[in-house]
Amino acid sequence: MEGGYYVDSVNSITWTGECAPGYYCPDGSTSNKQVACPKGTYRAIARGSSPKDCSICPSGSYCDQMGMSAPNICPIGYYCPIGTVVPEPCPEGTYGTAQGMTDSKSCTACPAGYYCPKRGQITV
Repeated sequence: MEGGYYVDSVNSITWTGECAPGYYCPDGSTSNKQVACPKGTYRAIARGSSPKDCSICPSGSYCDQMGMSAPNICPIGYYCPIGTVVPEPCPEGTYGTAQGMTDSKSCTACPAGYYCPKRGQITV
């Protein structure tokens, strides 16, 4: 059988359906979720046939689970470089002001008179 599709019967001469988003199905697959895209990657559309069909998680997002069909947006107080599995907190002494930050340079220095502990939060 052609990659990107699966068959649910050994004797089938045609494919049963397309491989699901977040997964890829090499030739001979028997499930629409044959092989999950690894952490740090995702696949938004169906019919993946090999690991190269999984896209690396873009900067500003994170992909913390196998088989993801869409990346998660990086939360406030964190930054996410390309391929992020776990968001990185803004360094101590800085804080984050927006979702989707891509690197530690996106974090803002804590103003005088305020405390910026881990996780990029600001307190008086």
